[in-house]
Parts: sequence; C-alpha cells; structure tokens
Amino acid sequence: MSDFIAGKQKDELTLVVENREIVISSGKLLKTMNTGSDGFSCLMPWQPKLDAKIDAITAKGSYSECMIYIAGKLQMTGILYYVKESYQKDGMSKELKIFTKTADMIDSTWQPPYEQSNIDIYDLCVKQADAFGITVALDNGVIKGGKFSRITVDQTEKSFAQLSKVAAQRGLLLSCNEYGQLLIVKPNGGSRPVGTIFESNPNVDGYEAEYDGRKRYYQYEAITSSSQSTRTRVKQKAIDESVPVTRFLTFSTEESLPGEGLNAAEYRRNKTAAESLNLPFPVNSWYAPNEELWKPNTTVTVKNPVISENGFTFLITQVEYDYKVNGTSAILQLIPPSMYEIGELKEIE
Repeated sequence: MSDFIAGKQKDELTLVVENREIVISSGKLLKTMNTGSDGFSCLMPWQPKLDAKIDAITAKGSYSECMIYIAGKLQMTGILYYVKESYQKDGMSKELKIFTKTADMIDSTWQPPYEQSNIDIYDLCVKQADAFGITVALDNGVIKGGKFSRITVDQTEKSFAQLSKVAAQRGLLLSCNEYGQLLIVKPNGGSRPVGTIFESNPNVDGYEAEYDGRKRYYQYEAITSSSQSTRTRVKQKAIDESVPVTRFLTFSTEESLPGEGLNAAEYRRNKTAAESLNLPFPVNSWYAPNEELWKPNTTVTVKNPVISENGFTFLITQVEYDYKVNGTSAILQLIPPSMYEIGELKEIE
C-alpha cells in the first residue's frame, strides 16, 4: 500500500492488513513523541470461514503488517501482536492490537556490544535498531554529533530504555514515525501554536488535571565519570524550587562532553516534572483550530479559568484518535513546553 488512499473522507479511519482493507466498528490510534511506539486497537466484526484470507491475516500469531490511515493519509505502520476473539449476542468479533515494530526494542534486552566508545546517539541507535530490522530517522531540528567517550550497558537492560536514557543527556526523545522507523526527536516547545482553545470552544468536551508530587524531587544529582579517568566521578546538581520538601534523586550518567552532567540533571528535573503532571484534554474533533490534524510535538494555547485564565501554551506529547461509526473525538496529552527541555523550568501560569 502507498502513503495515501484516494477517496477517503476527512473523519474516516482505515485499517489495512497485508494489503487488505479491514472493516472495523471502532478503533483508537495513539501517537506519541516520547514512548517509542505508537499503537492502534480496534474491534472487527468477524464471521469465521467467510473469508479465508482475512481469517489468516488476522489470526493469532500471524504478526501481520498493518497500516492505519486517517482521511486516506498514512499515520502508522505496525505489526499485529494481539488478537482476542469474542462471541456476543449480536455476533462474533475480533479485538486487534497493533504496535509499531519499535515495540520489539521496548520489550527486548540490549544487543551486544555492551561497551562502546566515541559514539553519538544516532550511531548508537542505528546499531541497536539494526538488530531488530528497524531503520533510524532524525526529526526536524535534530543533528548528529556530541559523541560519548564511553557507553557501558548491563546485558539485562532493555534496549529502548537504555537508548532513552542516553538520548535524554542530549535533550532528545525517542519516538517513531508513520513508517515504523525509530525517530530521534527534539521537543518543539517553541513552535507556533496550532490555535487557541477557549472555555467556550465547541471542541472541548471537558478535562481534568492530575498532579502527583511524589514523582518530583527537590534536588537532582547527576554523577558522571570523568573522560580522563573512570575513577574520577563528577557530580552536578539541579534544584526544583517548586518542591518545598526534602526529596533527593541521585543517578548515574554515561561519560560525555564537559558540562553534560549539569544538562543531564536539569533535563531529568524537567522530565520528572512532566511525568508528575497528567493533563488529558478531550476534544470532539481530530482537527486543531488551524484545520490540521492534531499531532504530537506541536503546541496549543489553552485559555480558561481552571487551567490558565490568561492563556498558557502547552506542548502536545500524545494524541489518541477515537473512531466510532457514529462519530470521532480525540484526547490530547498536554505539558508545559519547558518540561522537556534543558534549562529553566516554567510551570503553568
């Protein structure tokens, strides 16, 4: 199949499995910028033995290649990993769960070598991804460079988890694109907002904000080995002034360039702040005020008395597109942009 299917409507979601278009009654597509794998789940009406080809490509253990489109435009390429067959009064169905192949890197342990020298994050990702048959792409604004003098990994460490830790020391995230490639992402918090959502905006279905203070710390201390001697340990600290209680987090970083220890401490502080805030924002359209599809790693301004009376511009970290026969909606995951950056931490105003 190609990147585009002609003749599809604006609010139409299409599932293609091994080049066969599959009829579904509902589906959810989750696209993110920070978890490494996008996912799609759906409910498929099913009558056994009616179509042997569809039975085969949607069977458990088939690991079929799947493509998901919105308005005829490719949004995700993945593998069918999960199948659940059900019988109800109104007929039989299959629940399918599809993930980008980068899920293999999330689930699998690190592939040797376990120690490498003078390597940057791109080449490190390429070496790991190649073992899984996955290629690596650079998002807009990401450039190669900034080599680590040494990377050492425990052989029981998960591949994606370790790559994410190393990428964080460069202020980068690991995601995937519509072709299933591992994507090295630079948070785009300074981008022009796709629009403003007001309290009275008809796109808003309601919202809630959740804050977990136990996920944040007052002091973040990064311990980095000196590039001249592995016996010399350098400590760099970052303080979160928003946390008034005594909470401490110390962590190790890989050998890196001068000043990277402080960058790692600041980035860990900001990223942890992001993880402490859960702000799912439901909207009743797949499309932003600028008429473009909602996308991760873009920004939107929210202005209402609960979240920000004066208006605050958020970074969208993930979008869940919900498809039903009787309508569509989406849920945006929002965080303050500075929470995925190195430097000053800016809270919601």
